[in-house]
Amino acid sequence: MYRQVLIDPEQRCFQRILWKDLDDPKAMVECFELNTVTYGCASSPFLAVRCLKQLALEFQPIYPEACHVILNCFYLDDLLAGAFSISELLKLQKEVSFILSSGGFQLRKWLCNKSELLKSFQVDSTLSSNILQLGKDEQNKTLGIFWNSSSDTIHYSIKKFKYEGSVTKRMILSTISQIFDPLGLLGPVVVNGKIILQQLWQEQLDWDESIPSYLLEYWMEFCNNIQVLNEFSIFRFVLSDNFQVTHLHAFADASEKAYGGCVYLVCFANGEYVSSTLLVSKSRIAPIKKISLPRLELCAAELVTKLVRKAKEPLSRFKIEKTFYWTDSLITLSWIKGCPSRWKTLELFIKVEWSY
Repeated sequence: MYRQVLIDPEQRCFQRILWKDLDDPKAMVECFELNTVTYGCASSPFLAVRCLKQLALEFQPIYPEACHVILNCFYLDDLLAGAFSISELLKLQKEVSFILSSGGFQLRKWLCNKSELLKSFQVDSTLSSNILQLGKDEQNKTLGIFWNSSSDTIHYSIKKFKYEGSVTKRMILSTISQIFDPLGLLGPVVVNGKIILQQLWQEQLDWDESIPSYLLEYWMEFCNNIQVLNEFSIFRFVLSDNFQVTHLHAFADASEKAYGGCVYLVCFANGEYVSSTLLVSKSRIAPIKKISLPRLELCAAELVTKLVRKAKEPLSRFKIEKTFYWTDSLITLSWIKGCPSRWKTLELFIKVEWSY
């Protein structure tokens, strides 16, 4: 993707590299200027993505639907999008391919949960790999998680952690960072690892110092139990067929160790409930400095309101008829419904209706 974006000639002097042929001891050191966006530079992801967005802005009057997808459904060079009908999907694929190819971005690999549609996709026959064919049980890694196109489900792949020698704070932090969960669906499990990490900070251990035996036992149990997540799967499609009305339900809760929230999408058809699906969740560890449980409940309420705002962004094209916020803390509800002048940081809550 980066190689398709040319750098302004006046700016190429900032991408100079020194090169020497190590196989030839008499070779001179040469200086080169890189003409395209180069992997490794801090600005490279922005420059590449900005070019995609510029193409979408230029073609927006002609292809509004395709440009909306380019502007909102790309993560670097990965595109995740869909449609409610076969004709809409094929039209979308054709228009997106045309817009991006006009700027030199040739989309090569395509996946679809309807494998028979892949033959109808418009692709460049000169490219070496047009369609990414997966077997019945094979998975494609997308944005750090796995999508099984045949069953249309999302899976997680957690490696079995093996340690040689002592377990240190550095190793634990590295291990927890490898669990990529952008939607927070594994939050109830991952939060236990974060609690262990917080306890290590309280012990004031060095990065490469062995952890205490009581924490080691807790950590090894966590590592063994987390392998169950390899059997965990969720459906990618969060709506229901022929839905007419959608609601969002957001829940906030807290304990002495952590707090968090989650957002569900509920669909109705003909005035009757059809389905409810967990969209996103988020959790945080309680501060080391002890604060009251009602205050933690309030932090959870703040977190979930921000989470709802984030969840509504990709759902902007669907009309969310109602949004409900839930908490089981009467004290938190009283604080939220209080006069905003008493708590300057709580003005956000006055705009939503909370329920107990």
